[in-house]
Amino acid sequence: HVVLVLGGFACWIFLETHPPTRPSWFSGILPDSDRWTKTRYCREHKDVVQGLDHFCTWLNTAIGRSNYVPFYLIALLGTLQYALHVAVLMFLLVSCGRRDLGLALVLLCGLYAFVGFLILMAYAALLVFHTYLCWLRVGTYDWIVQQRQTELAHASGPGTHDRVPTNAP
Repeated sequence: HVVLVLGGFACWIFLETHPPTRPSWFSGILPDSDRWTKTRYCREHKDVVQGLDHFCTWLNTAIGRSNYVPFYLIALLGTLQYALHVAVLMFLLVSCGRRDLGLALVLLCGLYAFVGFLILMAYAALLVFHTYLCWLRVGTYDWIVQQRQTELAHASGPGTHDRVPTNAP
């Protein structure tokens, strides 16, 4: 558990202190494909970011080529940390139960496990989504644009521009 917390903390410190506009050691881990070499302007940083994936409002930084690996590691380590957290608490609740811990401590552990489970689900959703995007070989911004284009195409449907309004004479 300590290793997971320290690893996540180290990644978070890197994300907070390293400007995403400058290359880092992590830049060399990612392939030299268009997804990671194309630069985009980030309005929050008022500068271009190589391989800009998205601007993370939770971390208040742009996620691009230079810091995507630590960002992904935070999602992975956070998922593992809270999975372990929930598993240990559930083990304590099931193995010790009310007779050994007392009702107040059982309720407190149950609440703590529930909150940990909610955090686990948030980290897991982030991890699964970014793993899916890596599998598709597309960035977050490009995926959002593709989704919007697909929705607009379905919403307009075939021939909707040729329709005559029903209140037309």
